[in-house]
Amino acid sequence: MTRKAEFYLYGKTPVMFMPLPDGYMKIAAYHDKFHEDGSYWADIKFDRDNLVKKISKAQFLQAILERGGTKAEFKAASRA
Repeated sequence: MTRKAEFYLYGKTPVMFMPLPDGYMKIAAYHDKFHEDGSYWADIKFDRDNLVKKISKAQFLQAILERGGTKAEFKAASRA
């Protein structure tokens, strides 16, 4: 079974979970550019602060664009 990418807003921070071929997950948050940051896994999965909103890929891209990012940055970060 192939896992699909998941897209979230953690507060105002766009975060994506991208499955890798080896079964692991790449987690990247957008702060002026994408940064791999595994610390978001627990923040999002447990949502202790009630800050998580699961969003669509289109909504995620829109959130990146609103923060000055580009489609090219999104495509680059989406590659495994």
